[in-house]
Amino acid sequence: MFLHVHVGSAARPQYTDFNGNGENETDEKQWWTHGYPTADQQHAAEAWFLRRLLDGAIAQPQLNASDQLFVAGFVKTRAFSLWLGDGQNAAGTLEYRLAPNHKTFALQVLSNDKKVTGRLEVDTRDMAGRQIDVLLEGAQVDHFEGGGFYVYKNLGNSQTLTLTIDPQPPTPVLP
Repeated sequence: MFLHVHVGSAARPQYTDFNGNGENETDEKQWWTHGYPTADQQHAAEAWFLRRLLDGAIAQPQLNASDQLFVAGFVKTRAFSLWLGDGQNAAGTLEYRLAPNHKTFALQVLSNDKKVTGRLEVDTRDMAGRQIDVLLEGAQVDHFEGGGFYVYKNLGNSQTLTLTIDPQPPTPVLP
């Protein structure tokens, strides 16, 4: 994802020719103070963004298979979400690794109150029909069949939660 920075000031606003007509129109002014843009400015910005989004000029963001995210209250992705405290009273880092048979999440609370916990929700549809062990710091705390969303309600500071497919496939029952 790219950021486009527009530098200007109230006295010398910069213009972006959103509609491509070669004219610097009032609604194309790029100087928005810390407050609300005018209706014309808001409409111009939304039209510029939406047009680029819908025509494919802005690519859909892709989540890396492993990374570290700064979480300012909460983060929501298609693969997982994390709410720290009430979503407004905590921050932290979440290191994650996503693989078809193994998903790991390590939380570090950065707020002063290290007792704040997180509610982690993980999509296990890619593990559908498989038995999944849930390990907290390597000790099994749960076991379930994959295929939906799994919720762990109290992930704490310096804890690692792992969802892994049970390495022992079930023994088939012979008729």
